[in-house]
Amino acid sequence: MSSSGMPPSSSRRTTLSRLTLGVAIAGVLAATTTLVNVWRESSERSGRTRDQDRTRLGDVSTPTAIPLFVLRDFAPTGWIGDGIYGREYLKLTNALFGNFKRESQGPAGWNVKVSYKPGPQGWAGVYWQYPPSNWGDRPGRNLSRASVITFLAAGETGLERVTFLAGGNDPTKPYGTRFEVGTGVVRLAQQWSTYSMSLEKKDLTSVTNGFGFTVTAADDPDGATFFLKDVAYR
Repeated sequence: MSSSGMPPSSSRRTTLSRLTLGVAIAGVLAATTTLVNVWRESSERSGRTRDQDRTRLGDVSTPTAIPLFVLRDFAPTGWIGDGIYGREYLKLTNALFGNFKRESQGPAGWNVKVSYKPGPQGWAGVYWQYPPSNWGDRPGRNLSRASVITFLAAGETGLERVTFLAGGNDPTKPYGTRFEVGTGVVRLAQQWSTYSMSLEKKDLTSVTNGFGFTVTAADDPDGATFFLKDVAYR
């Protein structure tokens, strides 16, 4: 009998169980880290041409080949408004959505579902950024070959009111995006509709905020659910 009153065999079993649990947790963490790294590498390299390879971090001199698909090549890391609180008020889901499902595969078939409910700030939004979480401190992508952003959007009920935008971060940052375009508030239909934002005469040599949206409690007091796909610089 040990000083704690526990039989030695039980103590060994408890210690072994704790060691086993520790190893399992370490394995899960390692696997998660690996998956994140694989996702980043896949996101960077999927469908990239040799021209695009030369525009990795630190080199924005060579324009990226277009079309460039934002939902694939940029990351949704620029959470703003109530988006900073995580999934409590704003959720993004990559999926194919029932009646919204498209037959074609490939980068143009990437879809995103957005779910919003009003929070303490009364508005929320997300920017797709390159590289992830870049507000202009690091080089973006040279998209100077593009003249327009096109995308498809649809609402779950047809009552959703959303503003879509691109660019617009701090121009005083070393690589801050030096342009801003937007749609203004649009009311979405239940069917897919095509939208566009002109990039004529815009400085696209270092695009960090490739695309984004904002929703507000004033426009959507009961929240909003909508869908995006085929967001592209062309």
